[in-house]
Amino acid sequence: MKFLLKTTVKLFIGAALIFVAVYAAAPYLIENLLLRQLEQQGFENVSIRAERPRWNALKLNWLSFESRQGGIKWLLETRDVRVVINPLELFLGNLPTVSTSKTYLKIDSRSRSTNDLVSDFELALPAQWLSFVPLRSFNVGQLVVNWRGQQQSAEYTGTVSVERIADRIQMEMSLARHGSSLEMPYSAALLMTRSGQLSLSIAQQNKNDTPLLSLKARLSDRSDTIEISKAELAFDTLALSEFGRELLLFAPLNAEVSGLITVKPSGYISKKIVAGAPLKYRLRGELLAKLDAVAAPFYTYDASAVLSASFDIDHVSTAMTLDTKSLIETAPPDALLAFSIASAELLPLAVDKPLRIEIAEPLHFKSDRELSDVVDLRRWTLDGVVLVSLPLVGGKSWQLALDSPSLDVSDVVTLSADYELKLPLNKQTFSSGYLGSSGFNATGVLNIRNDQLVVSIDQGSNWSIGETRLGEEKIEQLKLEVNKTVELDYDVSQQRWQLGKAQLKVDIGVFDAGEYVITPGLIKIDIEQALGRAGKWSVNGSLLAEVFASNRILNESLAFYAQAEFRADDEALLGNSRLALNSESNTIANGEFSYDWRKATGGMRWRADAVPVKDGVAALVALIPSVFADGFGLDGGTLDADVSFLLLEEISKAKASVRLSNLEGSYGSLQVNGLSARIVLDDLLALSSKTASVITVEGLDLGFPVRKLRFNVQPLSNKEGFLGFVISDASARLLGGRVALRRMVWLPGQKSQFNVDVNAIDLREILALEQRPELSGSGIIDGRIPITLSGGAISVTAGGLQSRQPGGVISYRHTDANSLAKTHAGLGLALKALEDFRYDSLRAKVDYSPDGELILALSIVGYNPDFENGRQINLNINIEQNVRSLLQSLQLADELTDKIDQRVQQGLK
Repeated sequence: MKFLLKTTVKLFIGAALIFVAVYAAAPYLIENLLLRQLEQQGFENVSIRAERPRWNALKLNWLSFESRQGGIKWLLETRDVRVVINPLELFLGNLPTVSTSKTYLKIDSRSRSTNDLVSDFELALPAQWLSFVPLRSFNVGQLVVNWRGQQQSAEYTGTVSVERIADRIQMEMSLARHGSSLEMPYSAALLMTRSGQLSLSIAQQNKNDTPLLSLKARLSDRSDTIEISKAELAFDTLALSEFGRELLLFAPLNAEVSGLITVKPSGYISKKIVAGAPLKYRLRGELLAKLDAVAAPFYTYDASAVLSASFDIDHVSTAMTLDTKSLIETAPPDALLAFSIASAELLPLAVDKPLRIEIAEPLHFKSDRELSDVVDLRRWTLDGVVLVSLPLVGGKSWQLALDSPSLDVSDVVTLSADYELKLPLNKQTFSSGYLGSSGFNATGVLNIRNDQLVVSIDQGSNWSIGETRLGEEKIEQLKLEVNKTVELDYDVSQQRWQLGKAQLKVDIGVFDAGEYVITPGLIKIDIEQALGRAGKWSVNGSLLAEVFASNRILNESLAFYAQAEFRADDEALLGNSRLALNSESNTIANGEFSYDWRKATGGMRWRADAVPVKDGVAALVALIPSVFADGFGLDGGTLDADVSFLLLEEISKAKASVRLSNLEGSYGSLQVNGLSARIVLDDLLALSSKTASVITVEGLDLGFPVRKLRFNVQPLSNKEGFLGFVISDASARLLGGRVALRRMVWLPGQKSQFNVDVNAIDLREILALEQRPELSGSGIIDGRIPITLSGGAISVTAGGLQSRQPGGVISYRHTDANSLAKTHAGLGLALKALEDFRYDSLRAKVDYSPDGELILALSIVGYNPDFENGRQINLNINIEQNVRSLLQSLQLADELTDKIDQRVQQGLK
């Protein structure tokens, strides 16, 4: 028993001596322990000084060390660190507390080197952190942080408080930037549990609002990784941006974005961090952003948005998807609002409804770079479809679909995408017609940046109209189609746009024009260049049009081609044109045109020089089929024409000057040679002229020749319009003489009367028409034929012809005169008298009825010096014949011979 007691006393005394020795050496032991631990962790320049101010406390007078981790160099200095250790309470499980009055932390992140990481280290779960830090509490009365970054530097002051309760650690920290005008520190609260739950919130002190950032997660230790589950990160975009701007922790977005963004990730992070190697991780999850206001420098209109996305990222790749639940709504740009007010009929904008941006097909982004590199990417390419809708009244909308858009965020923000644009346009009316409701559909590539807009318009883009009226003509179909991909470039700062080479095709439906059916064929517009700036614009190009006109009656058709080189700007349209028939190369006329948009005035002029008229026969067959149905034809001659149209502010005018030279042709049995004309119409629309047109014909074949036909013709009109024609000073060489017409007025549908004077017609040439050698004669015939035109019918009443003194001779030497005299004594005497009949007077009375009945009453007085001693003979003959024209009556020599024979047989008087 005594031995046991002595042994116990010795052990107690030994333990007491050891305890006293340890207690006395505790500061030195603490210094060495911390020094060894810090050096093992790779810290440099470690400096520690400790003492024992009280029996149950330790005091670190000075603690400092440096470290280099990757591109970051930091220095920690703290003094007056007080550690309260109660040996008795340690046995009861009460951990010591630590407090310090001031801690200084200097962080320098200016180095770009990533290869100078001193040592590897591992991440730990909160449970490990709790075991590693055997403290009940840790308080820093004043924390000073000096941070120097690549772009800026700052100094912060604050406090830190850490409390350990059971299996959790709770840390609270406040921080404010030194010199801040707001002087409102931000506070952070961190909660960690041994089971792996993590909770972090950051808020601005003295405010009861929702924390600007909150994080909740569950962390699990799985071999070499830390798995993340049940995580949620939420932050207020505007508050977080102000937080970054105030504390200079990061460069805030150059935009005002207000709203809440929630991220729900899951995945893992590798625990082992190897020097110089990237952190290995993989995170999947969803993101939901509810933004109530978005205002960016390149887009100055408030907008709200709901963005729903999923992501799959790791240390080598990034994949994100924006799904169809996403929606952005914004007010239309001011330019569109102004245009809608100025042109409400064209753009009936629903001003009370927002412009909508929707995800029509999910937007996918995938990159073989990690997220931090993706943020720095200059170009983001997405796979999916974005739909932009501009609301109109009546439930319609203008729609722009962007397929696979890409975003370039280098010096300026640039959006590129394949696009499809659909614009329903309202009905447009103007003074002489209207354009019906139409639709504009375009596809191509869209490239938008804050200083420039580039749009390519693909082949097949079109503008179509259901119904159009131009003047009195109604067109059921009108379509303008892009035949060649073009590019439009718009400079935002200079408000200047430019269009490169383009080719357009115009389709127009068939429309009626009286007895004609007009079928426009190919209409092609080539644009060389189009420019515009600040309300000024200009377009240079050419036009090719092919049109077919078919006659319903004869099924004849006319094809003509028009080509034009034009220049149009905001003031006027002008250019040169060419008109061809049957083929593009067969040019018949050249012209020029102009039109003033603002005054609605302009003009057009066509000129044809020495055009062969036979090239226009096909056109005339289609335009005047009734004439050509009667056998009208043209074989030679040329046409010169100058036709102009003027559109003035109050009225329209047109005039024409046409010259026909040496035309040759036929009309039925009528042959025309050397027809020339100078036709002038001062007012083509009213068919009026102050100058008479002159028409000459070198020769007409009416069964007998008519030469040197000449007459003047002038339209007759009044205020009500066209009335008819005045024909004057008409004359022609006929049968050795001349026929003339001083003046006649022809009024369609009314009666017109005029006289045709016959002068010095040679009887020899009249009788020569019969081409009988036994019949001849001589003498000069004069007279006047009064003609009446009524409704297209011709009549002659009491026309008269008479021989000129001293008369003439008619000789008829019948080959069978002797034999006839033996069998018919009277006939023989008559034929004997007519062998040398010398007449003193020859008179003819002419009447012609509209039904074509000609009555010719002949009275001839004369003698034959070798017959019955030259006694006087009176010969009266009446001829009735239905003829088609008055001129054909001059071919009645056969009838005249027969009548003479009959009269002789009845006996001579």
